[in-house]
Amino acid sequence: MAAPTLSAGVELFDRAVAYMRGVLGGLSFDADFDLFAPTPCHRWTIGDLLEHLDDSLGALEAAATYGHVDVVAQEASGTVGLGLVDRVRHRTSTALGAWVTDTSERVTIADVSLGSATLVAVGALEVAVHGTDLARAAHLGVALPDDLADELLAVAPLIVTDADRGIRFAPAVSVSYDVSPAHRLLAYTGRACM
Repeated sequence: MAAPTLSAGVELFDRAVAYMRGVLGGLSFDADFDLFAPTPCHRWTIGDLLEHLDDSLGALEAAATYGHVDVVAQEASGTVGLGLVDRVRHRTSTALGAWVTDTSERVTIADVSLGSATLVAVGALEVAVHGTDLARAAHLGVALPDDLADELLAVAPLIVTDADRGIRFAPAVSVSYDVSPAHRLLAYTGRACM
């Protein structure tokens, strides 16, 4: 299975970002938006997931802008509630804008060189899957589009390997093949579908 081209990866990232923006737009201060609510990501709350997305999108933006990302632990911002949501929403725009103008073929993360197309596909998968995590945790009912999930399923085996299981991803969940592409993608990334 070949990695997508950079333009195909950016287009996939654009669609994942559009989905994430729809999810973020549904978050508001009410009984269903609790920053401490659990998510499908083991031991992560909604607040933890938003902080992670902010950090990941910042790294993706830096990769496209500078061609290099230093991996350092980020401290939590202290921003809460809708301020945190607004920050993640802003990051989706700046990260996407950086990739739209990026033309480099490789980026370096810490000491590892990686193809730009692969990295932006990783970003698309992360944004889409974490978008569903947020939607489910906040009871939004915003489903991942099946056409986007189907394309992400094609690149997921390049990104989620056996070595990642138990570290970055939970073991795959068994589902029948006739479930929707969105359910298959979530199961592949270790999330049980409800």
